[in-house]
Amino acid sequence: MNKLNYIVLLSAFGLTACGGESSKTPEVEETPVVEAPIVEESPVIEAPTTQEPAAETPKESPVSETDIVAPKGIKITATPDAISLDWDVVPNATSYQIYHNEGEDVSIANGMVYYTTLSEFNHENLSGDIHSYRVQAVIDDSESELSMLATADLSAIENVVSDSNSEQ
Repeated sequence: MNKLNYIVLLSAFGLTACGGESSKTPEVEETPVVEAPIVEESPVIEAPTTQEPAAETPKESPVSETDIVAPKGIKITATPDAISLDWDVVPNATSYQIYHNEGEDVSIANGMVYYTTLSEFNHENLSGDIHSYRVQAVIDDSESELSMLATADLSAIENVVSDSNSEQ
């Protein structure tokens, strides 16, 4: 504080520099109230957050029934009491369902179903005459349409016994 400010301060309270009193009544100035400008709070801007990707749920099989081709190239071989089927492999097939019926035709509704992971099936100990088959490919939980019909008539097959000692 400099000397001038000190004297002004003393005189404001009616004091003298020599320590005496002044006959003057102290004038107290009211200090003007200065209001500080109101500073509006800045809105809090949150940085955009990136959401962690949720754990992946198992996806539905991307394969639909129309994407799976029915087995083709079915070959049927018969003996008097057994039938063997084989067919072309269906890409990505996890298994096959073989529908069998004794009679002229077979469908999902009237057929006995057998399962295999191979592209062949052996059906043994058969009786009766006509046996019908259709094959269906399976990929995951989706199934193809049924294959073309394959039939065999066991009554038309004769047992041929070959004797290696006979003359030809």
